[in-house]
Formats: sequence, C-alpha cells, structure tokens
Amino acid sequence: MLTHLSARNFSLLRDAQIAFAPGLNVITGESGAGKSLVIDALQFALGKRPNHSFIGGDSGECVVSLVFELAPKKAKAGSLPQSFRVERTFSRNGRGTLTLNGEQVRVSSLREVMAPLVDVSTQFAQQDIFRPAFHREILDAFGEQQFQAGLQAYREGYNKLQLLRQELIVRREAASKGMEERNYLEFLVGELNTANVSAGEKERLSAEQYVLEHAEEILRRSRTASQLLYNGSEEEASAFDLIARARQEMSSLNSAELSESKLGRALELLDLSLEAVSEAKQLISELADVPEHSPAEVERLRRRLDELNALEHKYRVGADEIPTLLERSSARLDVLMTTPEELSELQAQVEHLGNELIAQALTINDCRRAIGLEMAKEGGVFLARLGFMQARFMVEVSEPEEPLP
Repeated sequence: MLTHLSARNFSLLRDAQIAFAPGLNVITGESGAGKSLVIDALQFALGKRPNHSFIGGDSGECVVSLVFELAPKKAKAGSLPQSFRVERTFSRNGRGTLTLNGEQVRVSSLREVMAPLVDVSTQFAQQDIFRPAFHREILDAFGEQQFQAGLQAYREGYNKLQLLRQELIVRREAASKGMEERNYLEFLVGELNTANVSAGEKERLSAEQYVLEHAEEILRRSRTASQLLYNGSEEEASAFDLIARARQEMSSLNSAELSESKLGRALELLDLSLEAVSEAKQLISELADVPEHSPAEVERLRRRLDELNALEHKYRVGADEIPTLLERSSARLDVLMTTPEELSELQAQVEHLGNELIAQALTINDCRRAIGLEMAKEGGVFLARLGFMQARFMVEVSEPEEPLP
C-alpha cells in the first residue's frame, strides 16, 4: 500500500527517495547505515511527536512525504481515495504542517485514518510471546463463534459477580454502623423530597421575579426601541426606513466604472441589516409581552427563592446540585436500610453466580484444550513448510487456582 517515501533534511537523510514494489520489501545495510531513520521518518509523517533532532544539518526544516495506493475495496472501507499523499514538515521555530492530499489535517485525525492501514512493529515486539495473557488471546482467536459467545457470556458474568461482591461488602459495612448516619440521611432525603428542587429552577425563578418587578420599565423601553427600529414617527424615520432608503439609493447605481464586487457586497450587507432589524424588532416585541405586575406572584417567587437559598446554605451546594445530592443520599440510605434477610439473599446470589461461573470456566478450559489440539496441528503444518521437519508445536492448557476473566 505504501508505494513511495520521500525524506528531505530529516536527520541524516538529506534527500532520500524510496520506491516500494508490491509484496515484501527488505531494506538491508550495516549498523549506522540509516535503516532505522526510514522507520523514524515514516512514524514522523504519521503523527509521531517531533523534536529538533529530526532537522538535519543547517537546514531550516525537514519534510517527509508518503504516497499510498489502496485496493478499491480497502479504499472504500476507509472512505479514502485509492491514491493519496501524506506530507509533514517541521521547522526549527517549532512550527509544522501536516497535509492529506494537500489539505491540512490534525494529527489525531490522521492517526484515526491511518490506524487500520499501517502497523509499525519494533524489534522488541516479539516479547509479547512471553506473556501468558497473549498466549490466551491467540488461543481464543482460533475458537469458533459458539466458543466466542460462551467466552463473552462468562466475562459478563464475572464482571457481574465482582459488582455483587462489592455491593455485599458495602452493605455489610453499612449494616454494622450505628443509627446516626441513617437518621441524618432520613431527615435530609425527606426535606429534599418535600422541597422538590429541579435543576435550573433558581435561575428561572430569578428571571421571572425580575420581569415581574420591572414589568413597566421593560414595556416602556421595549416600545421605545421598537419605534426607533421599525415604526418611526412623523418627525423621525425608523432605522429600518433609513436602511431601506440607503439600499434604494445604492441599487439605482448602474455604472461600468464602479466596482461591481464592492457594490454587490454593499447591497448584500444592507439586505442583511434589514433582516437583522426585523428580527430584533420581533424579539423586542416578545420581550414586551410581559405579565402585569402581581404582588402576590412576586411574594410567592421571593419565598421560593429564599427557600432555595436556605437549602444551598444548609447543605453547602448550589441549587442545581440539590437533585444530585438527593439522588446520592437516597442511594446511600437504601444501602443503610439493608435488612439481615436482604444480606442473606445477596450472599446467596454471589454464591450461586460463583458456582455457575466455575462450571462455565471448566467448560471453557475443555474447549480451549480442543482448540489447542487444532492449533497445534496447524502450527505443525507451517513448521514443516518452513523446513523444520522434527519440530513440534504444542499447546498446553492448565487450570488457574481461581477463575480469571
């Protein structure tokens, strides 16, 4: 897929041009010949964090470009063109560019695009073969769909068991504590349930209170603003009339000596101004639609805001956080209210699920042994193809002391 790599002033690569042929390509050379620099250049172009050591000699910047040719199916899967170019620059002042087919992109975006296309493995990548978890991943990958479904069900059950165990620990600790916390939470939950505070309520009530207390002023100023913008008077034209008159004056111009682009832009801006004035007038009219001043309603809002302020001060949280406080406190109170019977039931659930998982784990181990035999057989075939006629590929599955996810 990578057909060409170009590196200019990248470390010791002054002007490297490498063309890759289809199939396997091998770059050889003595130690210090620059083989690893080719990999460094590739990683730099694909988003590796740059540093000033990348810039070679006395040059001001380094440039690395890559050309890719994709098979039609691969290009369609990644929503990419069949042929595209990636180029990245980095200068001594710390500035750089990254382009995909000439269009600038962010490093994170390029990494997302290139992740399924390029895989760079270092000389120590083979050390994964020493990790037992990696062995299990390879073995499980040979399993058929039914085995994969059973393995997923076991993992989900294991995660559920861990949650149940943790819940059991928390409820046991809560049951052993005194009544002080439970009494406090019962009072808190009761008070907050009665208060019935909703998120955003304080801000909404404050706005309503302001509107009611300043209704006359809002109405007076809105009418004045509406008249200035749109209605006008016999003595003074409105802003809308003045802008419309200006547009009419400019639209009557028709001279080849005038810049058509400037005239067109001016008319366009005047049209936008007329639209803006009309929209502003509409919004102001909506603002002027205020309810009549009601002392009883103002008093109701004041009492409710005083109640919210008192709750904020008492529990040291903002009014918008009170519903969250109620939810957390209710959940904690539910834990503290656990009865011995509920503890026994939860303990039974943990034991039952644990026994089920042990049975599932034993079945999975049996399946893994069968998969291991098939894997060993296929591994032997490949070893023979490589000329290792006496070599044997073996898979051994042992049972851990405790089931693992």
